[in-house]
Amino acid sequence: MSGQPLKCELTYPERKDNWRPFHVVVHDCALEHLMSDAQQALRVYELMCITRPGDVCKYLWVELLEVPDWVRIKAAEQREKTRFPKGSEWPENFVPLGGFDSYFSWGWEYTPSLDACWLNHRESDTFKAEIRRIFQRVIEVQRRLRVSQDPLVRREVESLELYQDPRDLDPTPPFRRTGPDYLSPIVPKRTEAYYEKLRELLERSDIESLIMSGEVPDFQVFRLICTTQANRAKDSPKHPFEAFPIGISSDCDDWLGGWKSQFIQYSEGLGYGDIWILNDADSGEHMKWLVEEHKNHHKCFLFHEGAEEIPGYRMTQGDGWILLEDESEEREYRKRGKASLEARFKRMWAHIIKEKVAE
Repeated sequence: MSGQPLKCELTYPERKDNWRPFHVVVHDCALEHLMSDAQQALRVYELMCITRPGDVCKYLWVELLEVPDWVRIKAAEQREKTRFPKGSEWPENFVPLGGFDSYFSWGWEYTPSLDACWLNHRESDTFKAEIRRIFQRVIEVQRRLRVSQDPLVRREVESLELYQDPRDLDPTPPFRRTGPDYLSPIVPKRTEAYYEKLRELLERSDIESLIMSGEVPDFQVFRLICTTQANRAKDSPKHPFEAFPIGISSDCDDWLGGWKSQFIQYSEGLGYGDIWILNDADSGEHMKWLVEEHKNHHKCFLFHEGAEEIPGYRMTQGDGWILLEDESEEREYRKRGKASLEARFKRMWAHIIKEKVAE
């Protein structure tokens, strides 16, 4: 396959001298998605768990083109069972390779001609060679991940190779067979200028903590935040949360993997952060109210849209980003906020502090 669909244009004798076409296409799009995600620090563990050529088979789809009606009926029956939970349903006219294989079986001299047609092709040297070729592509991506300089990828690979990843104790490894229309979380939701501005802010020494709110977070934003925490903790004796406290109200658990990132997840409200990243477009009015009425003077507010001017804050903007930055260097709110973060760390991770002292 090597990134291209494998066309299986076969024929079988339905009756004597009556040959019928049997055309299907085998797609490896789910593996392409997985390899792409893993190189962006998402689903790394899942990719690294592929250790045998046969492991790639569970990711392959068979698209039905010219097949007998009974094959389509079987596929439709199976597809109906995948409608729940949402997101697990099969694409129309697509069947996982393993499911498709189950439609056919050897019956010695009584093997139906169609069964023999598919099984002979499935067991052919040509088909096996394609499986091995795609496995080699997976091996190559795994090799790149092992030497990656991305701190999040590096953390996950190191944990995996030392058998210290929490998922090592699960009876089965994570697995997701994505369809052709899969929209990966790694696809940027913001402009490149927005990410550049965020990188610039995260490199500032006066930005020592961060909070993020919004219903639909952006993976690339979350990745930048966690990378910042990893980099600040790397050459420091501090725990990651102590090195760069993060608080979020968004659900990002599915993205974390083995990053070892530490943050507080809020179900209501938010704590303190020098910078507040707002993912909802209608947050501007609420932020203005928090500052003017409740004196919640965070150092910076970063919007992608919907910001409103706030007295005492300097507004700058570019392509897809708006920054509000407090013009005052000292605020009582920020002093209390930093103190609350230190107190929270001592409460939540006191045992870690004891371990570091013991070392």
